[in-house]
Amino acid sequence: MGADLELACHHANATATTRKRIIRAAIREIVVAIEDDQIKMLVHWQGGDHTALSVRKNKAGHHR
Repeated sequence: MGADLELACHHANATATTRKRIIRAAIREIVVAIEDDQIKMLVHWQGGDHTALSVRKNKAGHHR
């Protein structure tokens, strides 16, 4: 399923509900930690793989 995940999510007949179900089936857990000006996330996939993500926090008064 991993190779076709993007294809399944972008399929013309895939609704928002379908996309959510696909993601919920593929992800086991997301761990989030806030460190200084960074938000660090670790995605635990059902197959045992892990993906680390990091984004900079918005400063007070700034929005994306």
